[in-house]
Amino acid sequence: MRAGITTINDIWYGPHSLAETVERCGLRAQIANKVFDVHLEELHRGDYSRYPAQGEQRLRDGVAVVERWHGAAGGRIQARIGTHATDTCSAGLLREARAEASRLGVGMHIHAAQSAGETEHIQAEHGCGPLEYLRDVGMLAEDVVLAHLSFASDADLDAVAETGARYAHCPTIYPRRGRYPRLEDIAARAIPTGFATDWMLNDPFEGMRNAINAMRLRLGDPNALSCERALWLHTMGAASVLGLDREIGSLAPGKKADLIMLDLERPHLQPYYGGHAALVFYAKSSDVVTSIIDGEIVLEEGRPTRLDQDGALGALASHVPGWRTRLATLGSRAVFGPGCACC
Repeated sequence: MRAGITTINDIWYGPHSLAETVERCGLRAQIANKVFDVHLEELHRGDYSRYPAQGEQRLRDGVAVVERWHGAAGGRIQARIGTHATDTCSAGLLREARAEASRLGVGMHIHAAQSAGETEHIQAEHGCGPLEYLRDVGMLAEDVVLAHLSFASDADLDAVAETGARYAHCPTIYPRRGRYPRLEDIAARAIPTGFATDWMLNDPFEGMRNAINAMRLRLGDPNALSCERALWLHTMGAASVLGLDREIGSLAPGKKADLIMLDLERPHLQPYYGGHAALVFYAKSSDVVTSIIDGEIVLEEGRPTRLDQDGALGALASHVPGWRTRLATLGSRAVFGPGCACC
């Protein structure tokens, strides 16, 4: 909320706790339990041993999240079935997850073509790209959110376009990974696209700048991605990816009152000459002073109205020493490959 984000789409651990917090603080959210049937910590060794019982339990837990939270908090909270990635879910688990999502009437979320290791594994096992594979197992549809597509081939992108699946583009994470998706080819296929953050700094303005800079540098074209288009992708585009474009994403009669206000008097924004470029190139998440979600002020003068910010941060700090010790212990005995560095 402090960054100017009014809606999140989250696939991680502890979905019930997250939903409770979302309900309390006033955010809008789509939440999914993380479903997979491998041991993620073994992937860097190339170990794709399947554990069907684990996958089945995680899927059952995901179904429970949908049954408990979909439509909660006056509709602010929705739920999805959250298959983790193309290589961390067996074909059988993907098909079962698709069947459950269809039965429950909810969408799905999956990471696809996010790493070289993933795409190489799918190619070796199935003789095709990750998105071709998802299409062939019957998972892709208009209610599926696909994250990343960094290593997607032309055939993969064609599979996405054919099925109407939607694309979450996370511009802040890609420089860290050294591979930027072919956003221009995705746009050429009219694949519904919106910007996201992928657990990074959660600064949408930084994300838009990353996208513009990456596109223009990679293509050698100073007009490759306009500021107006970048802002659309982070608002209406993102709402469309989540299937919420008729409810949020723009200020229009009949839509939910989700909006933010920025302090345009900050020194780094002076002189403020208006226009999309002034906002996209120079604003920061710290400039957000007010956030209104579903017509309620949930952030005022930079502070949440429904949460004890200082108390929450204090509780977090109290756990840090223990976490540091645990992380140091893990670091001495575990090595994680690039395929594990994502949600």
